[in-house]
Amino acid sequence: MTDSKNIQALRTNKRELPFPLVFIFLILSLIVIIAGYSYHNNYKKAALDHTRAELASVCNLKVNDIVQWRKERFKEAFYISNNLFRGSQIHTFLNDPATTAIKKELTTYLLMNKDAYEHKEVAVFDLKGKVVLSTIEPVNNYDQHIELANKAIETKEIIFGDLHRDEKNGEIHIGLFIPMFTSKEKNRHPIGGIMLLLDPNKFLYPLIKTWPVPSKTSETVLLRQDGNDALYLNDLNNMKNTALSLRLPLTQDEVPAVQAVKGKEGFIEGVDYRNVPVLTFNRRIPETPWVLISKTDLSEAYKPINRSSLNTMAFVIVAILSTGLGISLYSRNKKAAFYSSIFHELKTTAFVIDPSDGRIIDANIAASTFYGWSIEELTKMKISDINTLGADKVHEEMESARTQNRNYFVFQHRMADGSVKDVEVYSGPIQTDGKTLLYSIIHDVTDRKTFENRLAQLMHEQRIILDNLAIGVLFAKDRKIVWANNVLAEMFGYTEAELIGEDTKRFYADNDEYMTIGLEGYAKLAEGEVYKEECLMKKRDGTFISCRLIAQAINAENLSEGSIWLLEDITERKILETEREQFFKFFVTSADLMLIADPNGAFIRTNPACTETLGYSEAELVSKPFIDFVHPDDKQATLDEMARQLRKGFTLNFENRYICKDGSLRWLSWRAAYNITEGITYATARDVTELKTMQAALHRRTLQLEDLAESLEKRVREEVEERRRNEHILIQQSKMAAMGEMIGAIAHQWRQPLNVLGLLVQSIGDLYDYGELNKQRITEVVNKSMGQIRFMSRTIDDFRNFFSPSKDKTEFDLSLAVADVLTLVAAQLKEHNITTKLNGKPFVDTRDSVACGELMVTTYKNEFEQVILNIINNAKDAIMEKRNNLQGELLYNYNGAIEVTLSKEQERTVIRIEDNGGGIPEGTMNRIFEPYFTTKPEGKGTGIGLYMAKIIIEKNIGGKLSVKNTGKGAEFTIEV
Repeated sequence: MTDSKNIQALRTNKRELPFPLVFIFLILSLIVIIAGYSYHNNYKKAALDHTRAELASVCNLKVNDIVQWRKERFKEAFYISNNLFRGSQIHTFLNDPATTAIKKELTTYLLMNKDAYEHKEVAVFDLKGKVVLSTIEPVNNYDQHIELANKAIETKEIIFGDLHRDEKNGEIHIGLFIPMFTSKEKNRHPIGGIMLLLDPNKFLYPLIKTWPVPSKTSETVLLRQDGNDALYLNDLNNMKNTALSLRLPLTQDEVPAVQAVKGKEGFIEGVDYRNVPVLTFNRRIPETPWVLISKTDLSEAYKPINRSSLNTMAFVIVAILSTGLGISLYSRNKKAAFYSSIFHELKTTAFVIDPSDGRIIDANIAASTFYGWSIEELTKMKISDINTLGADKVHEEMESARTQNRNYFVFQHRMADGSVKDVEVYSGPIQTDGKTLLYSIIHDVTDRKTFENRLAQLMHEQRIILDNLAIGVLFAKDRKIVWANNVLAEMFGYTEAELIGEDTKRFYADNDEYMTIGLEGYAKLAEGEVYKEECLMKKRDGTFISCRLIAQAINAENLSEGSIWLLEDITERKILETEREQFFKFFVTSADLMLIADPNGAFIRTNPACTETLGYSEAELVSKPFIDFVHPDDKQATLDEMARQLRKGFTLNFENRYICKDGSLRWLSWRAAYNITEGITYATARDVTELKTMQAALHRRTLQLEDLAESLEKRVREEVEERRRNEHILIQQSKMAAMGEMIGAIAHQWRQPLNVLGLLVQSIGDLYDYGELNKQRITEVVNKSMGQIRFMSRTIDDFRNFFSPSKDKTEFDLSLAVADVLTLVAAQLKEHNITTKLNGKPFVDTRDSVACGELMVTTYKNEFEQVILNIINNAKDAIMEKRNNLQGELLYNYNGAIEVTLSKEQERTVIRIEDNGGGIPEGTMNRIFEPYFTTKPEGKGTGIGLYMAKIIIEKNIGGKLSVKNTGKGAEFTIEV
């Protein structure tokens, strides 16, 4: 009863708070306020940094995407511009627009290009920039694009236009103007061009409009300077029909868009077109007049900060109140004044216990109701009478609560009816009259424990299910992995523990794929939809797998609560799909017959080549056994081959005849494979009817040829003999022509010596008449006469050696050989007033030539000299013919000239013989080496000399002989 009196005394104590506790309260409150303010400032900075990073990332990503998009369009335009075949077609069409075939083919090409790339329009423009052919009939008037088309023609470069609104239909597009050519030369000129009108709604505008994370005010804006205005190029989230219509004067510097257009880049705070405060990040798009701005309202940027401010304020208030309450409770515990006012009024079960022996000092009405004993009965019991733990264990727990400041326990308590319930006990010490008692509040958690146990079981079962699924599962928040099943971990080569807390970026093939999934996927999740996609993903070892993604948000209105992602490895399926797609693509497009059949001899499926070859529809082919289509004479062999195929598993090059729908027969050569697992045969056949026909025709032709062979052999012998005789005659004619030329040369060489001899003989008579004939004068005349005779004898030897046949190759100097020939004809050329140069120096005789080791060759010397002589004589004749055709001053100023140069070029020696005889007529240039063809007047040429020269140089010596006209005459080139 003493303890009851003490508690009653506590209930009647006054509630006073001493001054030291008030001072402590004020100090602690100040500390809490400072801590809250510091936390709020740090959070505000982190939130703004996050918003800035998001704006910069979105802007940079979209700028890079736009740059890449423009590069792809330039690449497409480059391929078009370098398509010389299309350039030639356009050139033909522009020269003759009435050419129906070219116009039809070009229109088809334009339509294919338009459909393939989803352009608004593809058109051809002429050299004046005017569109003359397009995919729309009649051709639209594109006068607004003439300036850019002309610029593409003038610069010969691809011109990428700007966003432009069509004057007629009001649609927005971007023009790409491509000059077209018909050659790849550097100085080529355009013949016209192709105009592509790109639709910004296909890529550009959707890219600008999307935002990768949920946001109510964030958006991307595309602008450019237009005169004294900043022009908005896309529609805005908060204002419709703004593309190419909304303008802001450049004087409104408070607007970040205006500052961006003026050249400022990076982060800018100001008001936007709605006069609403915003935070922006902007960048210029390279090689364009465009500026891209990513922006968000400052109110949204500060929203988490405001929420944090409220939370911080609430925390400070709660902390201050808790501090005050704690001090108050401390004071009340010290005086035990609070107990009398609340204990018995509590609706929650409560005890006051003596920790020394575990006796229940007091219990409230809620405790009596919960346990089923009266308060009087409870105060006669110990807590160990209720707790299922033993008395010693209960005592330990009470001591723990008293000495270790432990205030939470979970026990099982007995009820008066003998049942046991799970309870949570919140226990704390109270002081009364210097004695420490335990004040305990008890909550019934039996139902909750049952639920938790069931939940734990369900979680365990769910984990087993997740770990045994055939697909990977992960739960992510802010694209960070919260948990993942072991299937996903094994799929990518990690352990589950390694993945927890990691960014999902590690799974994606590249950053572009990661950002694309972020933009598209989370936009879908924010709309409450299930996101599905297939993409290439990267394993830990760097290899790639194809995955099918399925995702759904936990809460579409707040994506920060996370999302569930299912990842299925579909690599094998993709491979099979690709193989199947390739097979059936080949199946459909193959020119050979391809089919699938069952073992009973029925077609299951046929390709178009079957219907085209046999004339039946696929339905007709699969309606009855294929043996019904086989020629009766080939049926048994076909059945035997079919049985062999089922045993062996394949058929190679089996041929039979099929009856076509029109009654004709087609020979087919079969290759087949029987798949015993599937129970079907895959077969291909090639139509060899034409081959069979050709083989039969070839056999008949072979017999005919065998009959002709004997008679042909006789005729060939006769033709060969006749050709040999003709060649012999030709060679003789060539020799006779050369001898004629040589006899003329000899005559010119001997004319002067004979004149000298005549004068010497006459001088003997004159000396005798004048009495001057003596031994000295006779010796003098004899010596001079013998000198002339020796010169004539040496000339005869030179000509004899020139015409002696060359049976063996000899090594000689080309410059000396050329000099020998020039020496032979020097007198003849001099008589006709024709000057000669050898390697740039005037030539008189062999003494004007010097041997050169670099010009040594081993071949037939005499034949080579004959070629040089022939060319020199032709040059002489050309000069004389030109001189005969000149008159007056032209004839007076004309001097014939022949120049021979020898040089070493790479590994060959080149001899060039050039004259100033006026050259070879262009119409006969390619015929001068033909036998019996001559440009000389009738009776003055045989047409054999140059033919034989060509034969000697190219067949006998192994060199090359060619000719061309220069500004003065003809130039023959010999390469040996």
